[in-house]
Amino acid sequence: MSHEAGLAKVLESAVKRSVGGEDRVAVMFSGGVDSAVLAAVAEKNCDTLVLYTIGTPGSLDLESSISSARSFKAEHKPIELDEETIVRGGHERVESSGNARY
Repeated sequence: MSHEAGLAKVLESAVKRSVGGEDRVAVMFSGGVDSAVLAAVAEKNCDTLVLYTIGTPGSLDLESSISSARSFKAEHKPIELDEETIVRGGHERVESSGNARY
């Protein structure tokens, strides 16, 4: 078995264990290779796949994910956040961890 085939088999098995038997599965979806591969495997192992993307309005990442999501039979739910909200949320998370150094 090739390295690629072995990796595909391990990934398929891991996703089946995680989502097997679930009717509806959500994947955080950037539209990049990693999330697209995960979404493709998950889609084969559930009834309904929902793809979530978080980004700023008009950002290349958000637009790319919308385009890439069209290749799936999944519902795509882009979530737009303004930059201030993202920065504030990051600061709050760091502060709550007790590791605030910014």
